[in-house]
Parts: sequence; structure tokens; C-alpha cells
Amino acid sequence: MPREHFKYFFTPKENTPDLFFLPYWRFRGMVFFFDALNLEGRIMDTNILALKAGTAPMSLGMRPQVLKLRYVAPGIAGNFLKPQFPFRKHVNCGLENDSSPINRVSTKIKSSFICETESLIYSPVSVRGNVLFDAILQSPVGRAGEIPLELGAERCDDEDQLSFLPMVCPGCGWDLEGEKNSLVHLCRHCTTVWQSNGSSFESVKFAFPAAKNGANTGVYLPFWRLDASVTGLQLRSYADLMRLANLPKVIQNVWEQQKPYFWVPAFKVHPDLFLRLLKSLTTLQPEPESDTPQPKSGILPVTIPAGEALESLKVLLASLVVPKKFIFPLLPALSFSMNDRMLVYLRFSPRGQELIHEDLNISIQAGAVSWGQLI
Repeated sequence: MPREHFKYFFTPKENTPDLFFLPYWRFRGMVFFFDALNLEGRIMDTNILALKAGTAPMSLGMRPQVLKLRYVAPGIAGNFLKPQFPFRKHVNCGLENDSSPINRVSTKIKSSFICETESLIYSPVSVRGNVLFDAILQSPVGRAGEIPLELGAERCDDEDQLSFLPMVCPGCGWDLEGEKNSLVHLCRHCTTVWQSNGSSFESVKFAFPAAKNGANTGVYLPFWRLDASVTGLQLRSYADLMRLANLPKVIQNVWEQQKPYFWVPAFKVHPDLFLRLLKSLTTLQPEPESDTPQPKSGILPVTIPAGEALESLKVLLASLVVPKKFIFPLLPALSFSMNDRMLVYLRFSPRGQELIHEDLNISIQAGAVSWGQLI
């Protein structure tokens, strides 16, 4: 686990006494844009120089995708420059700020980031006189006089070391199971589920709903069922949700007392599929309670934490509520607070190139799930 975020660096062609590492913020995730009354989602993998404007390249381009990245650790030769602004200020709000360098990717007026992965990448440069050279390609990239080299410091402390958690169940001491990219780990011995909070493991409520046909084989896809309060919009019952969505359903009296739950995919997929699953399951409100045991295989790893799932609710309401001219002006003032959460694994049966949930009548392209694990 990193202290704040993962920090990487590119290996220079050779180590020299005048070697410096320039910091770049990298963002990977889904971005939803709100333009007029339209909602558009896309996958974004971008980076910006974490220093004030100068002559150094403002972006690393495709280099993070094609070159090998190594973890920053004590003892690495060279001077690492500290970022001059935090990630959130210039990336998470950059698409709404015309002065931000990252705003070059779009001119949309509103944006919402989901499933974001932030990291810091250090790119090596060397100083020869007043010229800044790329220490990988050995080519000039700018003037050294405009780069704040005085911010450099030897990485001789343990500030950026990674911390490690033993994969041991806090409940029974058994080994936890999970893929290397999974945020949630299962204990087969005491049938519990655990999520790391940075320094330890905390228990997660979960369910494996049984299929109506009694089958227990297939692919189990994880979803967060969130009990969340909405400020700025009348949404206290399932009936309120149906009225806002203006679906062709007759409002039943029992819905007035039924709490609305928000169902968010706990795995990464294309934004269009993410939004479709978000809308479908939230309007269907499936019942997750079950005594079905944990399956032995076929469980997709959780790659979206509950906190980021909560951030997607604004996108859900922007897409679900009708009319758009009513909900779009309210979006900036909407806020959400989480009351409770549950991780629900829904079983999908493979049928050719598709994964199908027969009870809910939902189908997903199997390739889309596999592709999403690369995001």
C-alpha cells in the first residue's frame, strides 16, 4: 500500500551527477461530461507536468503506456523535484478550469471523475549548462533556467516506501484470497470478506444471491449496493426514484416506505456499459439477501472502492432523472453521504460471447468485462 499514491520513475540511460527527475501527475479512469443537456462518458489516461509553466514538456505523451515504470524507493541516484500543486486541484477540477493544462482535452462545461487512479511519475532529465536534456532519449527538451531545480532533494529517507499488509484474515488467521488488482479479499475458512483501509483490514458485508434455477456456476460480478442520502433533491423512497425516472410503472403504496438503494458496478468497464448497469440495477432493486456459500471460482475482482462508487451517483441521476432541464441545473449542488454498503456478487451465466443474468434479464459482452480489467 502507498502512503498517498503510487510513485514511479523511468530509468535513465545513464546516471550522471546532474540528473534530475521531473514530476508528472497521471490520471487513469472514467470521465463523464455534462454539456448542455447531454451526458458523455469516456476512458481517459492522461498526464500533466506537476510544476508551474516552464519550458519542460507539459506531458509525457504515450511514454507511461510503453515504457517500464519502477517504484520510487530510497537509494535511487538523482534529485527528485517535488510537485508544486496537488493532484486534486489541477486534475480532478481541471476540466472545469480553463487555466488548467489538462483542459486541452475537452471544452465541456462540467465533468465527473469515476474509478480514477492517480499516480506520480518521475521522468529523468539532465542539465548541461543552461539546456535541459531528456535522460532517456538524450535530446534537448528545454531551458534549465526556467525549471525550479532548487526543489530537488536526494531520496535518502523512507518517505516514499510502500507499506505491506500480510494477507491474513483478521478473523481467523487463515490466508486471504484475491487477485493482485483486487481491493477486496475473501477468506474461505470463516467465509468473510475484507477490504484494506491503508493500514489494516476492515470487514465488508457481502452476499451471493442464489439463482432461481438453483445453479451456482458461472461468473460472479461484484456490485456495491449503497444506502446513501441525497442532499438537494427529494429522494427518500423507491417511489420517489420511480417518479424522478418517469418510468412506465404504476407507483405502488409499498414503494412509498421502501428505501432506495443505489447499485454500482464494483469493477471497471467502458463508461457506456458502466452507466447502463448503474441505471438497470438501481431501477430493478434486486433482493441480495441469501445464504448461498461463497463459490470456489469465477469471482471477478473488485477494482472500484465503495467511496468512488458513491461519486457515480451524480452521473446516475443525470442520466436517470427526467426531464434533463430539471436535473442538470441541480447537479452542482447535489451531495451524497453513505449510510451503509454491501458488496453483492451477482451470478452471470456464459452464453457464447455474452454473460447473462437470467433472473434480471441483463446481458453483458464477456469481452467487455475482460477489457475493463485493463483500465
